[in-house]
Amino acid sequence: FVPWRSGVGALYTQEHFEAVKAHLKPGGVYAQWLPLWQLSRREFDIIAATFLSVFDNVTLWRGVFNPDRTTLALIAFADDRSIDLENVEQRLGDLRVADRFPDSFLGSLTGFMLLYAGDLSSQAPRLETATLNSDDRPRIEWLAPRTLQAVQHGEATWLTGPQLADLYDEINRQPFTPGDRLIKGARDPSIYRLAAARFYRAEVMAAAGSLRPAEQLRREAYELLERGPEGDG
Repeated sequence: FVPWRSGVGALYTQEHFEAVKAHLKPGGVYAQWLPLWQLSRREFDIIAATFLSVFDNVTLWRGVFNPDRTTLALIAFADDRSIDLENVEQRLGDLRVADRFPDSFLGSLTGFMLLYAGDLSSQAPRLETATLNSDDRPRIEWLAPRTLQAVQHGEATWLTGPQLADLYDEINRQPFTPGDRLIKGARDPSIYRLAAARFYRAEVMAAAGSLRPAEQLRREAYELLERGPEGDG
């Protein structure tokens, strides 16, 4: 769905999220897909604040690393269950045997965890002043078409490229977050989001022609995955 089309904004409302939460069974998971090449930072903040007004412990997961066509998913659980990385690794192995998912990110636990973008709940203090999207105040349906026009005239930008890289950096200023604690494994999950943020920034820089700085960021990301976060700023 496209945010500026009539009626689509209702899928981002507080009432819709409350209806979803009411129908989730124990152990249930809700994923809200966000096309960041069709949302500005303003619309993202409204949706994020609205989502957090209904769900606790919300984590962010990437769809791709493409700097221009990036997607994110807001993931909420019906309860306080955690993600068991040992179980995830076993299930990824089953997928490899079945050969159902050729996606390279699903080929290993590291690849899967590089899709972990961080903890949206850690952004709650920043989002306290953001307005909420509701049935009687449909801000997304009102703003999205205007943002589209502004982008077309060079007066606004989508939440992609440098803007998204900056958002990842804001999330990563929290050394360890409640969302990280929902991921159980032998390794600190913040390692993956810190490395992935560097990989994404590298993709953005490479697309802009800054190849040497991009390669340096990639090296830093690989080193971080090898040694862990000790000594990382």
